[in-house]
Amino acid sequence: MLAARAAGELSNEGSVALRWPILALAAVACIAIDAGTVARGPFERAFWMDLLKGLTARTGEFHQEKSTPRHLHYVKPDWAPPSLPGMIASTGILECWSVVPISIFAKDASGKVPGQGAHGRGDSAYRGEVYTASGNGTATITRWTPNEVTVTVDGAAPGDRLHLNQNWDPGWTADGRPAANQLDTPTAPLAGGRQTVVFRYTPVHLWPGILVLAITLLACALFARRARRA
Repeated sequence: MLAARAAGELSNEGSVALRWPILALAAVACIAIDAGTVARGPFERAFWMDLLKGLTARTGEFHQEKSTPRHLHYVKPDWAPPSLPGMIASTGILECWSVVPISIFAKDASGKVPGQGAHGRGDSAYRGEVYTASGNGTATITRWTPNEVTVTVDGAAPGDRLHLNQNWDPGWTADGRPAANQLDTPTAPLAGGRQTVVFRYTPVHLWPGILVLAITLLACALFARRARRA
């Protein structure tokens, strides 16, 4: 704003009127240099973690890991398990610190994290990213996105259940119907033979939030219209 004021003074009244904007700019510059010098230390200590060479963003096949593999660590380790490298590599890390209620530090006396039904490679309970409850038949992910997973099942018995290796949440649906919660994972019933099941996740408060946003924008528009008329 001061620079714009100085430019206006220069074009309209000449250089004589520039002294106050220039003095104000000098004062702002001193404050900015001082603030930047002080803030540099905390920022350098906060953003020091470097990724290992060769780690690139990957899409497509997704899988869970019990703990962070060596190639998904930082060059210099931090006090908490790393999460960002796994996200970049499209890999879920179960023993992480990203979500506090189901983090590695939320284990109960038995060593289990309440609400964490997903398992990762390296865990004896890991059965794949999708599997049938009985273990009969084959389940294969044919399409994966962060909020939608398409699974093809072949050879399953009628009445068997398909498990998705994700933590259950009320926002999960299977073929448009609410997914059931079994062992803290979203599941869907199977009709038998060959079929396709689409798991989809939508936060339960998404649409109420959008409704509140729409009402707020409408109210702002009405108040602005009334103000213009006034």
